[in-house]
Amino acid sequence: MQTKLAASSLTMRWLKNSTSTQFHEAVLIYVDIYSAKYTLISEAKKHGFVNPLGYCCKHPGNNQARCWNTIIVNGTEVNAVSFEDASKYINWGGIHYTEAANRWIANHIADGSFSDPPIPLTKACQKPVFSR
Repeated sequence: MQTKLAASSLTMRWLKNSTSTQFHEAVLIYVDIYSAKYTLISEAKKHGFVNPLGYCCKHPGNNQARCWNTIIVNGTEVNAVSFEDASKYINWGGIHYTEAANRWIANHIADGSFSDPPIPLTKACQKPVFSR
């Protein structure tokens, strides 16, 4: 899987570069979202997150109840809830990223950390002056 994603990344960079030569006045920026998410997960603690594969939406005392489940506990139907600080988790309920994780990714896209060329979006959106 990682090899396929790396190949896809290379293909996208090639496409960006080859398209740039066809459209000289276009500003094309490649953002490697895979690397952004991989970095966030692999370096979760460094960035202030807890267990990178854990999630904050569950039922206290019963890990079988996830955000999308309703289960019976002691004869009572219960739903999972976010009972922990969601800002410390990358994953909300096994599928969706938390607001904190999405903010981390968005900030790193905006500052150019995972972009080619590696420039902040505030500078990338300025139309460059071309000589004719």
